[in-house]
Amino acid sequence: MASRNKDKFDHLLDPDFKSLVYVGRGGTDLHNAVKPMFSALKDLLDAEPDKFGKIKLYFIGTSYAPTGQECLL
Repeated sequence: MASRNKDKFDHLLDPDFKSLVYVGRGGTDLHNAVKPMFSALKDLLDAEPDKFGKIKLYFIGTSYAPTGQECLL
């Protein structure tokens, strides 16, 4: 899958932004892991929007969708 879609990610990391990348499995328990992170990011953005307003989050994981039904964003 990755080799077939590598051309879609040439410019994934934009040097004008700070990028946070999560690579791993997802599931209902992922909520427990990311909720504190989103809360902290909101606090930072509220406190210093100029400094923390250029952040991009990426969540890269596996898919068990049938062939042809994958979600490629």
